[in-house]
Amino acid sequence: MAAVQASLSVSQFSGLKALPQKASSLKTKTSFAVSKARTTCAIDAAPVICGATALLLAAGRFGFNDYHKNSLKRAGLPVQNGVSHAAAGSSGAEEAELFTKTNDPAGFTLADTLAWGALGHAFGFALLAVANNGYQWGL
Repeated sequence: MAAVQASLSVSQFSGLKALPQKASSLKTKTSFAVSKARTTCAIDAAPVICGATALLLAAGRFGFNDYHKNSLKRAGLPVQNGVSHAAAGSSGAEEAELFTKTNDPAGFTLADTLAWGALGHAFGFALLAVANNGYQWGL
């Protein structure tokens, strides 16, 4: 008798489609609620992302650029047996001009722009996430 009741609760399939079931003895059925609510942002996203990106690009260009260049000079080029890789004959050790050539007087390169812009976007999205979670800024 238990085997017959268990077989009634298992859905029957024909290929990938479930066959229509006859009225079963199961009293409970699972139902899912469909929400018609629109997702809204607490603040407008575009000015936050643009502002955060502009802020971090300016910080990278005017604040951290000198520190970055000085730390690269202090570290120097990698060496093997007392000579640099390029001087030792490694053709792959030379820097690509695409990323180091710039017309910016301070030497802010394409790689710097991409890196600081990506950090600005991440910072902006973090601000939006915090604002949408109901955090009160305490201002």
